[in-house]
Amino acid sequence: MRLRIALVILMLVVALPAPAPLVCYSDDVIPIVRSLHDSPEGLVATLGGKFGERRAILFDGVAWHETTLDISVLGRRNATCPVEFRAKRFVSPDESEFSGSTETICASSARFVYGGIHFYAGEGETGTGGLLRFDTKTRAVELRRLPMLRDVSVNSIAAEGDVVWFGTTQYGECVGDPFVHGLVRYDWVTREVITYEGSDDGPIGFVINDILLSPETIWVATDLGVSRFDRSDGTWHHFMPYEHDGCVSAPELPARAIATVLLDTTPREALMNESFENQLVEGFALFRPRFLREYLQSKPAADWQCPELRFLGSRMPDFATFRRRLLPFAPPGSERFSCAVEGFARERHVEPEWRDLAVATWKIAPGSVPPEAFRWFRGDREVAELLAASRNPESIAVVPQVLGEASVPLLAPIIEGYTPDTRVSFRQLAAVYALELATHRRVDPDGQVEVLPDGSNQPWYAEVASFDRFFDERVMDWSAAEESAVVTLWKARLNENRAVASSRETN
Repeated sequence: MRLRIALVILMLVVALPAPAPLVCYSDDVIPIVRSLHDSPEGLVATLGGKFGERRAILFDGVAWHETTLDISVLGRRNATCPVEFRAKRFVSPDESEFSGSTETICASSARFVYGGIHFYAGEGETGTGGLLRFDTKTRAVELRRLPMLRDVSVNSIAAEGDVVWFGTTQYGECVGDPFVHGLVRYDWVTREVITYEGSDDGPIGFVINDILLSPETIWVATDLGVSRFDRSDGTWHHFMPYEHDGCVSAPELPARAIATVLLDTTPREALMNESFENQLVEGFALFRPRFLREYLQSKPAADWQCPELRFLGSRMPDFATFRRRLLPFAPPGSERFSCAVEGFARERHVEPEWRDLAVATWKIAPGSVPPEAFRWFRGDREVAELLAASRNPESIAVVPQVLGEASVPLLAPIIEGYTPDTRVSFRQLAAVYALELATHRRVDPDGQVEVLPDGSNQPWYAEVASFDRFFDERVMDWSAAEESAVVTLWKARLNENRAVASSRETN
């Protein structure tokens, strides 16, 4: 009987459909160009995304047309990475001796081979990005840790002289590789970094899949088509593949025309994933903000959803403009208001009218005001008390950005409520993070204390050492016993400091 039951259970488990994979970037609805290749027939671009993975287009000097060329014969264009790039684990922050693999994508220029580090970040694994340069004469390897590549992988690369062009993404525990900084130009000699973020210029897409350099042009394969930079006049030209009557072509179109077509025709629900609420809106917000603002202003306000409202909020120069242009369509207390405020609060706004509205709305509907909106009201005790009393851990994390060291008395009761016979709560862990910023001290489970830099209770430091990073890089590695140890150590420190203060008052 037990065997029969076990067999039935096994059959049921086998019959269950596999869970759908997480999606970090929706590739199957956009006109992706995967790679670029020189061939005897001309320049060939392989396609992906909505076109599948076995089709290609050929450039005739004016436009692109589908070709029947067998793309399997197209060779690999990237340079072979030297074995020296694997001599150390460069993907590790401390560059430890080889204990795994450093994955790189490489390009050569004269006597040098340049490598872009890429790594998988998921299932407990992570890494630190950067650029490598190998001197073929001296066999020396130089590592550059560009701040922009701290958590970012290089997914495409090309080099000319001392200049490196590369694309950026993140390889996570999901399907699709999201955009980060788009196309980047880095000068190895001057260390100058140039991106097209916020410029309304550059290639049409956000994810840079391939880069092909020539003396006259730079061709770039992206997630939204292919672009060409003409060095002679400094202009970009864009080509978006589309299918008509079963054949793919890619005529030249202005960037604004391509962006408008994609926003108007791509289903919104297909653009929502683990990384983005709308990957097209958020991509154009990053790379073509002037276009996106004008595009949205031409649409009915009722059509604006959270990503659009967040973007528009970030473009408001002051509260008077925010109140006039957005509040009529995003009333306080609504979800739309929360989205607009999230964008507006990215920049420093401290107008009394804005402060009073934020506080009043928080008291009625706390969830409609993002806690980060209050971080600019330095020294405002009422704001700090509201945040400290919240059940939301993210609110507690903002308290030291408001009151600095004076926030310790508001945070102490959260820690002091812990007893060893209970599990540490997220709220108490948030108080640990907040106390670290307030006191400039970091306490580890083994009792080691690290002094943090001055200004660690300022908004700029919280952006570098964010609450999310505190959880991802520290708390996630702690056991329940280590969480208890940290909270207990902080509880002892607070009691000791209180005793010292009391003794001073007595004397």
